Amino acid sequence: MSMHRSNDGFTIIELLVATAVFSTILLLISVGIIQVGKMFYKGVTITATSETARVILEDVSQAIQFNADSVEPVIAENGNSQGFCVGSRRYSYVLHRQLANTPVDEQVSNALVVDSVASCNSLTPAQDVIADPEGRELLGLHMRLANLEVQPLSTEGLYSISLTVIYGDDDLLVDRTGDGNLDSCETITGSEFCSVAELDTIVQKRIQ
Repeated sequence: MSMHRSNDGFTIIELLVATAVFSTILLLISVGIIQVGKMFYKGVTITATSETARVILEDVSQAIQFNADSVEPVIAENGNSQGFCVGSRRYSYVLHRQLANTPVDEQVSNALVVDSVASCNSLTPAQDVIADPEGRELLGLHMRLANLEVQPLSTEGLYSISLTVIYGDDDLLVDRTGDGNLDSCETITGSEFCSVAELDTIVQKRIQ
């Protein structure tokens, strides 16, 4: 009685097709995971930037609302820092400089600092925030202040506040306004680590 060995099995073509299909599925899954990761980090970046801007706006707004003194700009310091007084609260800041723990190039260790100064007025100098200022830093790491304006309106006791906070390294930003300052996020790889928060409000002084 003769025995016949079965030759059933996968051919090389079938193995190649199966490998190609598996590789395609694996690639699609990997791309999906990467996209989800980017969306997650983009959300975290936007939330952190927006929350920081909101806290700064609220800090300045409350200082204006509950302070009996006027809002006055202060003397710029060393051609870098500028600022304003709201009663005894002095806000000193430098624009378009990224906050970092160990600053290099155009980075700074302080960018927006608030402290208390008795009889703060238009003759009070802003702190040199690039040096070692006293007070509380309001920005977070990797952020920069692009704009902070407090302007009195025609109605007495009303002030407008405009604020722009940017999160991101220089290579993720671009100058879209043409003023020589990085002010917008570039659409490139890594843009999930870049965000711009612009806030405006009008505040009514409650104490006259």
